[in-house]
Amino acid sequence: MAEFKKEKYELFLGVVRKYMQLRGNWSQKDLADKCQIGISTISRLLNQKNHDLNPQMIATIVAILNIQLH
Repeated sequence: MAEFKKEKYELFLGVVRKYMQLRGNWSQKDLADKCQIGISTISRLLNQKNHDLNPQMIATIVAILNIQLH
């Protein structure tokens, strides 16, 4: 698994938001349902309230949104 660098957190969130739009203007609830993650967890992540970055959760979001790794 690729390493997630905490200093790139804001960039990652921007990419997630962009891909949510590209996939059909998904809401936080849509993303949470598709990733099988709690809505409050997704909300905390996207609003930078979650300081404990779970690599499994990040990998799931990347996979569901089909974000290309670079």
